[in-house]
Amino acid sequence: MKDKYRMFERVNGFRNLLAALPAAFFFSVAMAEDITISQEDIAAGKFPTSTTLTIDSGDNVTLLRGTDYVINIESSTQRWQFLNSGIFNIEAGAYFKVSNANNALSSGMSCNAAGNLNISGEAVFLRYSTSNTASGLWLIYDSYGSGAPGTVTVEDGGILRAYYTNVQGSTNETGTCRIMVGWNSNSQTSSKLVLKAGSTVCAQGIELYKGATLRVEKEV
Repeated sequence: MKDKYRMFERVNGFRNLLAALPAAFFFSVAMAEDITISQEDIAAGKFPTSTTLTIDSGDNVTLLRGTDYVINIESSTQRWQFLNSGIFNIEAGAYFKVSNANNALSSGMSCNAAGNLNISGEAVFLRYSTSNTASGLWLIYDSYGSGAPGTVTVEDGGILRAYYTNVQGSTNETGTCRIMVGWNSNSQTSSKLVLKAGSTVCAQGIELYKGATLRVEKEV
C-alpha cells in the first residue's frame, strides 16, 4: 500500500507541475497531423508539384486511391524532392512519382529520403545520372541533412521503382538505379526495407549500410 501511495504522490506531483507551466509552453510544441491527399487536392494546388514535398515528424500522410501525384523539380540546384520524417502511405490504386532530373549535382548522390513509407500503390523515384550505380532512394540521410531511421514497406500488390535518366531534364527513364538502405555516415542505423509477398521492386540493386535490414516475406 505504501508503494502505491508513493506512486500516486509522484503522478499527482507531475500533474501539478504540468498545470503550473504557462500555456505558451504547450503551444510551442508542434502537433502531429493526419493528412489525406486526393486528386482534387492536387488539382487545387494544395500540395507541391514543383518543389520538395516535406513531411514533418509525427505527421501521418495518406495518398488516396485513384490519385496521381507527380512532383517534378525544375531547379538544377535543388537536390531533394521528397523529405519524409513522418509516415507516408500510398494506397492501392494511387500513383506517386518524384523527379529532379534537372539536378546535375554530384551524380552519385541520392535525391530522396523516404522515412517511414508504406506502399500499397505505386511509387517511382527518378533522378539524373550518367551511371546506373547512382541512388534514386535513400531510407535515411545524414551527410546532407538529418533524420531518424526509416522503414519502407512494399505491400502485397505494391510497386517500388528507382530509375535514372542520362539526359539532364528528361523525365524519360534510361534504366533502373539503386536503392540505398540505412546510409548514415556517423553511426549504426535500424533502417529497413520490407518486401511483402506479392510486392514488386524495380531497381539496379539494393545496398544495405551499417545495420540496415532487408526483409523479404513469402506467402504462408
